Amino acid sequence: MPDRATVTAGSQARHALAGVARRLGGCAVCLAGFLIYAAALIYLAMGRNGRLSGRRTGGGRRLKVLITGRFDSRNWAASHVAPLLKAPCVGSIHAVIDGPVMEGATMHRVPIPAILRHLFGRAISRSLWTLWVARKIRPDIIMGYHFFPAGLTAVVGGRMVGAASVYQMTGGPVEIVGAGLAMKNPLLPCTTRLSDMLERLAKRISRHFDLVVVRGSKAQQYLQTQTSVGRVAIVAGSVNMSRFEAKTGPRAYDMVYVGRLEPVKQPHLFLEVVHVLKTSGRRMRAAVVGDGSLMGELKRLVEVLDLRDSVDLLGHREDVNRVLAEAKVFTLTSRSEGLSIAMAEAMAAGAVPVVADVGDLGDLVVNGVTGWLVPSTYVEGYARRIGQLLDDEPYRQRLAAAARRRAIDNNALESVIGRWNHWLSAVAPRPRGSLRPLRALTDLNSAGGASRRMMSGRAYIRWRDAMSPRLTALASRAIEAVPTRYALGYRFAAIERFLADAQNEPAWAQRLRQWEYLRELCKMAVERSPYYRRLFREAGLDPASLDEEAFRTLPCLGRQDVVEHGQDMRVAGVDERAVERVSTSGRSGMPLFFHINADRAAFEYAHLTASWSRVGYRLGMAMAVLRGKPVGRDADGMYHQYDPLLRHHYYSSFHMNDESMRRYLEHIAEIGPCFLHVYPSTVFMLARFIRRSGALVPGNIRGIVAESEIVYPQQRQMVEEVFGCRLFSCYGQSEKVVLACGCEHSDDYHVWPTYGWFELLDEHGRPVTEPGQRGEIVGTSFINTVMPFIRYRTGDYATYVADRCDKCGRPGPILRDIRGHRVQETVIAADGTEVPWTALNMHDSTFDHVRQFQFHQVVPGRAVLRVVPAAGYCQDDAARILRNLDQKLDGQLKLEIECVAQIPLSARGKSVFVDRSAMADDGQAVQSAVMPGVP
Repeated sequence: MPDRATVTAGSQARHALAGVARRLGGCAVCLAGFLIYAAALIYLAMGRNGRLSGRRTGGGRRLKVLITGRFDSRNWAASHVAPLLKAPCVGSIHAVIDGPVMEGATMHRVPIPAILRHLFGRAISRSLWTLWVARKIRPDIIMGYHFFPAGLTAVVGGRMVGAASVYQMTGGPVEIVGAGLAMKNPLLPCTTRLSDMLERLAKRISRHFDLVVVRGSKAQQYLQTQTSVGRVAIVAGSVNMSRFEAKTGPRAYDMVYVGRLEPVKQPHLFLEVVHVLKTSGRRMRAAVVGDGSLMGELKRLVEVLDLRDSVDLLGHREDVNRVLAEAKVFTLTSRSEGLSIAMAEAMAAGAVPVVADVGDLGDLVVNGVTGWLVPSTYVEGYARRIGQLLDDEPYRQRLAAAARRRAIDNNALESVIGRWNHWLSAVAPRPRGSLRPLRALTDLNSAGGASRRMMSGRAYIRWRDAMSPRLTALASRAIEAVPTRYALGYRFAAIERFLADAQNEPAWAQRLRQWEYLRELCKMAVERSPYYRRLFREAGLDPASLDEEAFRTLPCLGRQDVVEHGQDMRVAGVDERAVERVSTSGRSGMPLFFHINADRAAFEYAHLTASWSRVGYRLGMAMAVLRGKPVGRDADGMYHQYDPLLRHHYYSSFHMNDESMRRYLEHIAEIGPCFLHVYPSTVFMLARFIRRSGALVPGNIRGIVAESEIVYPQQRQMVEEVFGCRLFSCYGQSEKVVLACGCEHSDDYHVWPTYGWFELLDEHGRPVTEPGQRGEIVGTSFINTVMPFIRYRTGDYATYVADRCDKCGRPGPILRDIRGHRVQETVIAADGTEVPWTALNMHDSTFDHVRQFQFHQVVPGRAVLRVVPAAGYCQDDAARILRNLDQKLDGQLKLEIECVAQIPLSARGKSVFVDRSAMADDGQAVQSAVMPGVP
């Protein structure tokens, strides 16, 4: 019989051999993982993107989604698959899954052949079969649950067939740490260096996903800071709240645990907590729901701790909702978690969570408000918090009610469906011409397309303006045969379709898209603009991790900042053919010059037509335009020009005498159903003429769109009475930072969420949130990616109304009484026409060397243009100014230029663009005649 020393030596040898075997096994696993990850990374870096093969998902077709992974329970599957099935954008789901899957008419389970399972095992066979199914059904989206192997399969399969790849990080950052293998393979901790190398490869692979979905903010922060993933979305698992109603009577269980019985969940700590509470004198009743490799160990531990009468090991249950309805406290002792769906269900059922402070559990659990977070191995900490809740029933019920409200806000099925619908629609492959976030950014590196669009547009305008009236009339018939929507091109049509849905999306979906645009814009600005690189560095901000609170710490941009730093604000690497130089005098009379994308017209015009459609306008409907465009005489001698492409009839705002206005009205009556597109001052002149002369109002006018000036209430009332239709107004600026357009049910303004980032700030720079409070409009343009305007102070003020319209249901900020942008000051032409100052505002190089200007008029038909010269001003500038203005005025106003040192402000400290204070005529300025006391 061997002696003790021999047995000990043999045992030590076996342990040593086992250690060597573990190390060799770990190295083999890591080597296999390295080969798989390296091959995948090479394929992703060099492989052809299938989305270039002409796939089409537009035209309203719903998406085909392929999902792959391992589901542990039917309840888990319902939580994560139900919102996908119910998302409006999803047409069908094909599932290559281990575990239970929901049933449904649009859910198709694809079984894995048995021979594959025998040859390669469950995980590898599932991945191979997923790739085969992807090639067969050609899905729009491939989604993998967990990084390895399902997520890796999704990104490779997506690249292979041209589908979008989505990775669901259900377990938190531990899926990437250790390359996604360490959480399932106990051999890997012995091979630290190799697993670290694999982790770096996994991080590189993660950058290739079109979308990574996480359960909470910590996982999102990890991905954004550690992996540089482009698009990360927080989408919680869903809870059908109708199944989890808070019970009001006595509850059978003091504590409940729901989860897999695996080492990472540390279920033995739950039993130790029950033991501590029981030995303190409490009568405890607890339940453990779930199954796994540790079930046998837990049964032995129940015997050792003498908990047979205190703990029920219920195993796997399909009626988890009934168990949770009987629980007072829900406890998780996990070493690692995402955002536990079991915890969200428990909170919905009225159980107070006392859980480990790991992963994203803190997104739902707020200490002392909705539950308690405890260090994951601190048994006494769990026991103290749970004991406090069990001893104070009113306190427990108060936390339970707050926990249920928090779960409803974050995990209700309807809310999760909306988030999935938004994100899947955002990442799905799109048809050629569909809208992408900040589509202008893509043009910066390939400006040839933008240049060609700009050149073709300018060529058409030159042709239209150069043709004789008779030839234009003949050509118009051929052009009119082409539907306007097709004539405007695929880009306009794509943006138009996008806006039709975007303006009615839920507020949270609009906010998500805005933040995507804003972070992308800020990232580009910091990378390519010296001014913004310096500004963000001084503010200590990183665009990749920007949130609303941090964004508000960025200094606002004023007109003077643009004047001083305009050149540094421009981004580098832009083709000059895709850039346009614009000027505006805004509200100060001081010219401001800046650069903007030359091909912005489709984006802006789509926003405008979508706004006008609220009051009946339809693309292709005739439009009578009185907005300051210089117009020559047509074949009949009237100041009129026709654009057959847009169906726009332009009339001269510089010839508004009685005879011209009479002819305008007669011609408008012949162009069919139409809208007027006007300055408020020009349509007001037209209305006064009709009322004064008794002229007939054209019966074909369906509505009036007024822009670029304040619409005063008295004006609106008179114009609507005279024309018998709605006056619809819009607000915007030449800088293109904010666009707000009227509501079909009121005179309030809805801010467009896709046009720019909108802020309304009080005099202290704080957001205005109280209805009735006024603030300054501050905006960040999503259009201008050549010279970004980030947090630009417009100098315009508005009254805040609400964040949702009760009349039309449209979400987003609502404004009223916008003041500060161009006022209605007019000069009097020789024939008595009142020419709005707005019509004289030049958007080219006319005032390049002028600091400020003002029209001073004493008699009709003559005026002095006072200018404050800037550096470089000379006689050539004076000649150019007179020449360009005369082209607009067509001899109706004789101008002289007078250089002055400064231009005085009004008694209220405001800029005065037209000084008619000394004019000896019977007329008065429009605003003083009908709007007394208006500032």
